Amino acid sequence: MLKERWQDGVTLLAGLWFAVAPWALGYDFADHKGIFYNHLIVGAAIVLLSAGALARPKAWEEVVDFLLGLWALASPWIFGYGNMHSLRVNAVIVGLIVAVLALWIGAERGHFFERMRTNR
Repeated sequence: MLKERWQDGVTLLAGLWFAVAPWALGYDFADHKGIFYNHLIVGAAIVLLSAGALARPKAWEEVVDFLLGLWALASPWIFGYGNMHSLRVNAVIVGLIVAVLALWIGAERGHFFERMRTNR
């Protein structure tokens, strides 16, 4: 099953990286609390959803992962750190990875939105 769901494993790692990236890239927490909290919360949410999807996949998890990916991608401009090159590039890349893989998984399942209606 894990081999078939490799995208969730990659998404889990991307979420873990997103959560720790501000520290790993050397940014000061005291000066950028909102950025750090955003990365920590969004990264943790991605990790939890991906772990859940590895255990018991549900269509709604991919929708939320997709939205979190878009949020991560847009967060440099939402939180005003678009001028912090390494953190901005990181957020864009992680956001794209998470969003694209969520769409990929949804497409592999077939009838993505139809399944959401039946999994309520």
